[in-house]
Amino acid sequence: TEFALMKQSSIHRFAHIINSYNSTGDNIDHGKNAKYCFDASGGIEDSKDVFWTALGTKDVWSSGPGIGQADHIYESFDTTSSSVYFSSVVYYCNNVEYSFNCYNSSNLFGCLGLRNKKHCILNKQYTKEEYYKILESYKLDTYSGAELAKKQFFEFLASQPRRFANIRNSVNCTGDGIFNCKNTKYACFARECEDVRFLWKGNLIKESYDLTPAGKSSLCYEGLTPDHDSRVLFSIYSLKSQDLSYVENCHSSKYLFGCSGIKHGQYSILNKEYTKE
Repeated sequence: TEFALMKQSSIHRFAHIINSYNSTGDNIDHGKNAKYCFDASGGIEDSKDVFWTALGTKDVWSSGPGIGQADHIYESFDTTSSSVYFSSVVYYCNNVEYSFNCYNSSNLFGCLGLRNKKHCILNKQYTKEEYYKILESYKLDTYSGAELAKKQFFEFLASQPRRFANIRNSVNCTGDGIFNCKNTKYACFARECEDVRFLWKGNLIKESYDLTPAGKSSLCYEGLTPDHDSRVLFSIYSLKSQDLSYVENCHSSKYLFGCSGIKHGQYSILNKEYTKE
């Protein structure tokens, strides 16, 4: 097609990294010392091997997606906490290892579905002294100790009933990792979305279909990383724009068709600008 031929003849950025320092990966915004990170926005510092984080994350390694307002995270996803290791769906917690679906808790090891608890191992309550003594016996600084902990946790997890999906404060929604949404179907990791279908990672999306990831957009279709967009169709990494179709890497623009690499443009077809008429 004409658009495909035009893209092949254009010069493309090898990665989308903006407002960042000493960072590598793709689609990074406001990063500092972020290495091999992807889809990281809103400020990420001193992190490595991270996929989809947002809103002030620091010291995160080999984790994602769904990390926000978190620090000292390793091999975890979907968490807003501090010092979380090998865990998922952990919110407002501190010092948590090998745990799943825990909230407002601290010092948990191998736990499932706990709320407002502390010093628990495999969901059993201990005193502070007992907790640290048992934890020391695992010898988690060794490979064999870490593997034993992982094995026991997965066996415990398999023996306990748990929710089929993590959907909270939402109406008429299907998927997982959905919060404060309405009429959002076939979605994963969605926040404050309405009338959306087939979404993978997004927040503040309205009346859109087939997006991944996305933020604060409406009336968009078939988009890869639409953000602050309206009426943008068949797009790849085109931000803060409106009324675009078949575009790639076009930002802060409007009324483009079949364009690539345009900034602050308007009324263009195949990268050629026309009058409005």
